[in-house]
Amino acid sequence: MELTVQEHRLHICSIARENASILSHPILKLILARSSFKCKYFCLTVTPDDITLVLDEDGYKELPEDVTVSSQCSLWVAMHATCEASEGGPCMNKLTKYVILPLADSEISVFNISTFQDDFILIKESDLEKAVACLSRSNQVTVIRRGEQLSSSDQSKQKETQDELFSQSPRPIKHPFQSPSNRFLITSMHLKDLRHVTAPIMELILFPESIHSSSKEDKIYFFSFSIIHDQISLVLDEEAYTRFLRYI
Repeated sequence: MELTVQEHRLHICSIARENASILSHPILKLILARSSFKCKYFCLTVTPDDITLVLDEDGYKELPEDVTVSSQCSLWVAMHATCEASEGGPCMNKLTKYVILPLADSEISVFNISTFQDDFILIKESDLEKAVACLSRSNQVTVIRRGEQLSSSDQSKQKETQDELFSQSPRPIKHPFQSPSNRFLITSMHLKDLRHVTAPIMELILFPESIHSSSKEDKIYFFSFSIIHDQISLVLDEEAYTRFLRYI
């Protein structure tokens, strides 16, 4: 597996659902005025609890200063994962085994983002050197700094470490999880079509109740919208997707 540490310095923020309206201007600017919006890494996720934003420093500057935004104290860096087709199996399985678990064993916190196109592991900037040293034992790691690529790899040792990790016994599930009854789609769209779905995107963020009529307790509201390097990714359930189809 190849891992590339990108140059973005990212903020992870939480905004209360009742303050969702503060996002109207930056989101509309992101959609309708791309040429004047310098943010290259933007990911927004809406859940029943809050709205989570992951965005680079240019995007962070667009947030209003007069509203409370809970933000992680540390800046984060994004590690992009690439799995070769010849490796077989889902990339996320390998990402968990060869990246997330070794980092957890080294007590390095991660924040995972999966889009239609890519998988990213976010690591605190202060943990980067330790994380690269940890992951280089089983992966090819490239760090991009000021446009230059700095590689750290030993393929023979990587194979030995991967075999060792693969042979380990399955770990028990220690944290409870819930599987909702609503079904989700992970999809993408052309950047030129983005302005046509401005209305449903704003509805899903600001007024989710207008789209989701069901009140079943076993359904969980979840919507994710990201634009990373001009690539759009959407995660939405069937009800929200039906609304999108009316605009495309």
